[in-house]
Amino acid sequence: MTTFRSKKVIGHPDQLARRNMSPNSHSKYKKKKIRYWSPPSSVIKLRILFLTVSLICGCLLLLFLNKSSEIVSYAPKAYLPSWLPGSRNSNIVYSKNELANVDINSRVRNTNTERSSISLPNLRQPYKSLTISGFASQLNLAKSSIFKKIGLKINDPSDPANLERIRFSSENLLTCDDLAYSNQILYSTERIIIKDNIKMIKDEILKPSDWLSDKFTSPEDSTLTEEDLLSQKWGRFGTSSVWVESLQYYITVSRITYSADGKKSEPDVSLVRGQLFDRNWNEVKGKYIPKLHTYSNDRERHNNPRHKACEEVINDPLSYYNCLNAKSSNSKPQDEKEWNKFLIKNYIVYPKTFHFEFNAVGKGKGMEDPRIILRKTAGFEEPMVVFNLDNGHGRKMFSLFPHRSERDLLQFNYHEDGNTVQKNWTPFFSKEDLTGLTDFYSGYVHFIKRMHPLEILRCSLVDGSCKMVYKSRISSEKNIDIIRGGTQYVPLPTILPEVYGKQIWIGFPKLHINKCGCGERFYRPMLSILVEENGVFNQEMLVPSLDFETDVLSWDEKNSACGGFNVMSPNSISAWEVLAQDPKTKRFDDYLTLTYGESDSRSSVITVRGILDYVLNIYKQKNLQDTYKDTLLDDFIIKTSFKCVADSAARTCKEYGLTHPEKTTDTDTTMNVAKQSNSL
Repeated sequence: MTTFRSKKVIGHPDQLARRNMSPNSHSKYKKKKIRYWSPPSSVIKLRILFLTVSLICGCLLLLFLNKSSEIVSYAPKAYLPSWLPGSRNSNIVYSKNELANVDINSRVRNTNTERSSISLPNLRQPYKSLTISGFASQLNLAKSSIFKKIGLKINDPSDPANLERIRFSSENLLTCDDLAYSNQILYSTERIIIKDNIKMIKDEILKPSDWLSDKFTSPEDSTLTEEDLLSQKWGRFGTSSVWVESLQYYITVSRITYSADGKKSEPDVSLVRGQLFDRNWNEVKGKYIPKLHTYSNDRERHNNPRHKACEEVINDPLSYYNCLNAKSSNSKPQDEKEWNKFLIKNYIVYPKTFHFEFNAVGKGKGMEDPRIILRKTAGFEEPMVVFNLDNGHGRKMFSLFPHRSERDLLQFNYHEDGNTVQKNWTPFFSKEDLTGLTDFYSGYVHFIKRMHPLEILRCSLVDGSCKMVYKSRISSEKNIDIIRGGTQYVPLPTILPEVYGKQIWIGFPKLHINKCGCGERFYRPMLSILVEENGVFNQEMLVPSLDFETDVLSWDEKNSACGGFNVMSPNSISAWEVLAQDPKTKRFDDYLTLTYGESDSRSSVITVRGILDYVLNIYKQKNLQDTYKDTLLDDFIIKTSFKCVADSAARTCKEYGLTHPEKTTDTDTTMNVAKQSNSL
């Protein structure tokens, strides 16, 4: 008997049922088509319209906030992304390395070159190429190839476990070649010497009515000829200059000295002299420059409607005087005192010697190291002169506003360090310093108080009070005291876009080395890049020495040999403009006007091209950190960088001394010959 076993079927009942059904019977099990609900087209259009309106309103709100923000703060402004409507996409970039590739051709074409500080002779004069080398202080070690040599990775530079390895690696593996940066610039082979009439200055100061006349004389003066007196005891140097576009003139200030014993390094008294030059560096004399309306002068103008009506003729003193006094004639007033009072109140005339009462007892009195800097905003330009003065209470820093009718002199006060000597402060303006300026509010100015370690002050131009706003964490044993104040620092040309959250300046500090192979002291211009972000400042690059292949005038003013003090001092950045850009390579054609002094006796002008490309290309060629954080790791890098700067500067001094050996006097030569004869 055969037994059949039933197979065990596993499956869903529906699946079992479908196996025994005919193909036609599957119809009720077919998958039904699902229909999804969709809104009407009118609703979709309404939503799109709502989103579009919301986006536009948001953009307009951000744009309004961006343009109306005038808060004095180091915090970056809320710039709009470049893709948003109405954004300042052509005025902002988000990293420094983007600056070298920006296209500004459309802006350059719209520039009014007729009002430029660069004249046709400047453009056509011969230029020579020069390769200069500097050292970066913000190398990104985490991304560099240096640590890859030993397999060290920096996950967290602030981690104490890594600091010892980082310190060891940075001090033993980080070399000057790693930090070095080289590129080319062009400089004018022709130099313009800025001259003045020393005899006229002497005669002006020695008037019986001048309270300083006794300080500028000595009993021996009567025994000297006029020529010997001027060459031996009177001096003029340190000329600093700035281009004022609204006036179309260079305004310069120089230091005038008198030394009774003939030692130009130790003058008895100093004053400041102002001059006016056109853009071809021809002096303009007797030009009446209208003073700025400030304080009581502004109130007088407000109370007298004729002041505003007469501003059209303010450049002509006589027409302005007659207009204010409602006189139809254009004749000079008969009262000479009234006329002179009117001129002094409303105008400044160059050339002019600035001096005021100060303590003149003893040597080294008066106004030293004058530097001029331009306060410039939209529609406003004002020159400001800074200098140091010993007024009986130690040497202090002052500012002079030569184009103001009142309150033209201001003393700066910073007492936190207890230092009674204030000098070599380097001025510069931030964007926040120039915010909200009025006739009654002058804003602020920054000073680099010390170059290394970096210390920066911010001082009020209303009452002169100063506050330390940044002090580097670098310890005192790493202080390298070879960098002194030179020119003012100026921002990058305004034709360039801003870098989001950052401010960038350049300046020419002064290298100061003692007994390095060329005389007792060796002074040369340097080049520096200063960057600020969120209130943190850093010198990102330094060129140790930049003499433009100059055979510097010797201290005795007879040749270019070393001996005594070998001095080439940077005094001012007079102007810096971009006139063109190559549309293919994006290279800028910029012109920087630099004034410098030699041997504390001669002041000259040189035009430098290519500084902008030199500065910006460091961010393309070197792997630099985009943000300086002032950490211990940054400390190690800065220490190495400044050591490289010091070593390079010492080599430059020694090499210059070898090619410009100190000349021996006739007496020395005779003695040497006699010694040789005796030894035979």
